[in-house]
Amino acid sequence: MKTNITTITTKFLNECILTKFGCLLTIVTHQGVHFINDFIKYLTDYPQGNGQVQYTSKVLGTLLTKLVSENKTNWDEHLYIVLFSYKTAYKVAIGYTSYQLVYGLHPLMPTKYIV
Repeated sequence: MKTNITTITTKFLNECILTKFGCLLTIVTHQGVHFINDFIKYLTDYPQGNGQVQYTSKVLGTLLTKLVSENKTNWDEHLYIVLFSYKTAYKVAIGYTSYQLVYGLHPLMPTKYIV
């Protein structure tokens, strides 16, 4: 199973990322089993990023915990809005939102969500 997941991840990176956007300077991962192979290790050798990924995962987990039902089985229903909220939240350390850095503009948002 590990080989299958790794093969799929490598194929995805080659077909959907590298061939469309070019070589990446770094890939920040959570060191899951699908990132354990020589090709991925070569691309993801960025130890400084491990803490960043763990912090982001913790924040997303906290946000999801506030929205899911008591039996915690419907987290996937809230994932997209939590990710959008995270991407559009202003980050003091960088002075921008993640959305601004990726797309170069502010997201269009319903005014009821703007505080």
